[in-house]
Amino acid sequence: MNESNAQVNEIGKVLPKLLAKLSEADRAFVIARYLEEKSFRVIGEEHGVSEDTAQKRVARSLQKLRKRLAAVGISGSAALLADTLAAQRVTVVPQAYAKRIQEACQAALATPARPWASAGLKPWSVLSS
Repeated sequence: MNESNAQVNEIGKVLPKLLAKLSEADRAFVIARYLEEKSFRVIGEEHGVSEDTAQKRVARSLQKLRKRLAAVGISGSAALLADTLAAQRVTVVPQAYAKRIQEACQAALATPARPWASAGLKPWSVLSS
């Protein structure tokens, strides 16, 4: 592929907005395939369609994204768009993980900054023994 990293970055910047503009069904097919890395068979089962139909829906949704990219002045092959979508899965944190991260941060903040203080100790008391 000869498309530049700058082009990938450019697509990556507008991709979330363009995904949001797809219909809910189209977006679900694209997310399942590229962000969740599901096979066409699994996608078809989840949406009550055949594997071939799932593959066609993903391809059509990808084509809609390419047209929207062209409308904002960005051109690129379907392969480049697919690669950029796949790269997005690294930056997207699933909702369940986001909640666990938030809970861990809150628990860390709830821990006293001076654990010895909650035990009624003073930092210098160890030195004076």
